[in-house]
Amino acid sequence: MLSSIIGSVTIVADPIIGCQTNERRINMLFSDVDAIAKAASNKAELCNNHFGKYFMRSIMAGFYIVVATILSNVSAAVLLPTYPQFGKLLGAFLFSIAIVLVVFMGGELFTGNNFVMAIGTYNKTVSVRDLIKVWVVSYIGNFAGAFILSGLFVYSKASHAIMVDYYNSFIYSKISDPM
Repeated sequence: MLSSIIGSVTIVADPIIGCQTNERRINMLFSDVDAIAKAASNKAELCNNHFGKYFMRSIMAGFYIVVATILSNVSAAVLLPTYPQFGKLLGAFLFSIAIVLVVFMGGELFTGNNFVMAIGTYNKTVSVRDLIKVWVVSYIGNFAGAFILSGLFVYSKASHAIMVDYYNSFIYSKISDPM
């Protein structure tokens, strides 16, 4: 590899991958930050101009998390008597469906909004007021969605017997064992 310094840009010549510059890598980084800052601006605009739509998307993200949690826990509970290790693995795999649902169904998840809005505020595409508003609305919406759907699940008593056995299998050991 040959390298030379031209001004403040280092050019690295590699016969396999060709010539790359650090400036190009820096520009790619800035374009990613700009794209995230633009997404923050879009979220703030949606929250300010279409509050009901934004709040409903936040509630739906809470629903998606609970749906994946229920699916994960029930599948692990069903497999607990026969294949407990496989049940835990399957439960962990199925929980990842929550993120897939949030992304593809267009939910506003609080954790993702933390990242996006922080970058937007740092890049000055959104104000601190917009940051706080998006954070508060998405947090309350996620909590409301999760609370409503989990309440319905508990109230319905669906899978109650296997879920009690599943939770009893690890809760008492976690409570009684000192670290």
